[in-house]
Amino acid sequence: MKKVLLLIGSIMFAAFMASGCGTVASEKTVIVTQTVYNETPAASSTVASAPIAPAVFSGTGNLTTQKFPLGSGSARFNFKHTDGTANFIVTLMDDKGQTVNIVANAIGPTESTKVLYIPKDGNYMLDVMADGNWTISVQEE
Repeated sequence: MKKVLLLIGSIMFAAFMASGCGTVASEKTVIVTQTVYNETPAASSTVASAPIAPAVFSGTGNLTTQKFPLGSGSARFNFKHTDGTANFIVTLMDDKGQTVNIVANAIGPTESTKVLYIPKDGNYMLDVMADGNWTISVQEE
């Protein structure tokens, strides 16, 4: 089933790119914030791990984010698209630019959360297609 969905997604992406809609004609701005917590081991035998802060990306229009690390397992994607009237599509890609999964696919303004399975530890990036302002946060679960 996963291979069929990946094949369908790949075909849709290829058709989209062939139509010329995937090109970016102007400069875009992206703001990236990420907080990292450092752990200091306690004297006792058990150490509570600090929460991993979410990676937060925001911008306007089409953009591929910088790479960010994710561990294998579940990750929660919170996304919001405002001021847009066209497609809002967010694709999770591995560090080689290969599609891992579709995070969002909506038309016009939207706000939602999606939990996806991350197949392996690594660096990932988000390919965002939008015509409005957007914000996406990624949090490992």
